[in-house]
Amino acid sequence: EKEGLTMRAIRSILGSGENIYLRMSILQIYQEGVYDLLSSNPGQSLALRQKHDGVEVDGLYESKVQSIEEGRKLLEKAQKMRAVGGTLLNEVSSRSHMIIRLIVKSGNKLAKLNLVDLAGSERLRDSGAEGERL
Repeated sequence: EKEGLTMRAIRSILGSGENIYLRMSILQIYQEGVYDLLSSNPGQSLALRQKHDGVEVDGLYESKVQSIEEGRKLLEKAQKMRAVGGTLLNEVSSRSHMIIRLIVKSGNKLAKLNLVDLAGSERLRDSGAEGERL
């Protein structure tokens, strides 16, 4: 199976040869709630707070990532926790938006990369999705 964009980004960051400190958080937006997919309590909705430099998610867990394999395990954990539901077009269609945040620090430089995986985008008319699956 081909590697996705997130794993390619982690591989590139950690393989850069520089002294890199990488942290990762993963959340889902589902039915107007925000949920931490790496938390020990992923069913608890988190609050958003507007700050002068963007939006902060209160209580969002950030995990230190020291290897490509650690990054892969975090992504797998998040995927297992993500809200999914079957449609006529896709048996395990994602029902939530997932945001993966990579925070990279090297020396006195800091960068934040937000990767977004949108909920299943099957053609609505053909999907048979109704109610909560919609």
